[in-house]
Amino acid sequence: MPLRKARWIGILAVVCGLDTLGAGALPILTVETQQAMAGEQEPAPALAKAVVSALDEDDVVSLRQCMKEHGLPPNAYERVFRGVALPRVSTPQPLTFVRPALEPFCAALDGGHLLRYWLVAEISDAPKYAIRHAGGGDTVEVLSSGTNGSFDLAETNCTTTSCLSRVLKFDGRRYRPVQCERQVYRNGKLASTQTVACEP
Repeated sequence: MPLRKARWIGILAVVCGLDTLGAGALPILTVETQQAMAGEQEPAPALAKAVVSALDEDDVVSLRQCMKEHGLPPNAYERVFRGVALPRVSTPQPLTFVRPALEPFCAALDGGHLLRYWLVAEISDAPKYAIRHAGGGDTVEVLSSGTNGSFDLAETNCTTTSCLSRVLKFDGRRYRPVQCERQVYRNGKLASTQTVACEP
């Protein structure tokens, strides 16, 4: 019950909160924990390896064990991720939004109701791919607005009674939260919305 309730609160937060928090920027991609992305595909093997190289060592060990249990080749990391290429309207480098695959599912990449994701840039220098941002949330949106050549992002993280929504912008080196709101819910309805200080 708590996870189901938190998911519905997350949906309400997207409808009620992020429209104002994102200053009117519309999402070009909305991703939720247990739903596949429209148009998702297995990423290129080199891209998937770039994501794995950014994981903690313990996560890599657990991931390899999971892949073995699913009968996957040891280095076929692209089989456990899904990616969507983002439009190149405001980005000089091709960007791909990457999340763990729902099938085959590996808990090392995605546990509980937390969605882990990576924004990966394709670059001309070796190595070919670079992790622009790694984040997590119950719901993640790639917004139509952009800063310093990279799309703005909106993340929502929920408990059974409240959600924290934040907009992140690229400062040229990393993504930083610039707008944060907390929505409190009672009996499944939005009770209050408060602007809060953003934590790094």
